[in-house]
Amino acid sequence: MIGCYIVEYEQKGVDRAKCGAQLLEQISKELPALKLSATNLRVCRQFYQYYP
Repeated sequence: MIGCYIVEYEQKGVDRAKCGAQLLEQISKELPALKLSATNLRVCRQFYQYYP
């Protein structure tokens, strides 16, 4: 569900967000309870893009 959130809500369904990798860094800093790095968020996003 994290990948879905990133693609559908943060990127608004676009393949790449305007701010690019900065988006994943920002999310990882804003949601420390998830304990996910930007790399982990990138993997979640890729998983959702391959298996929506």
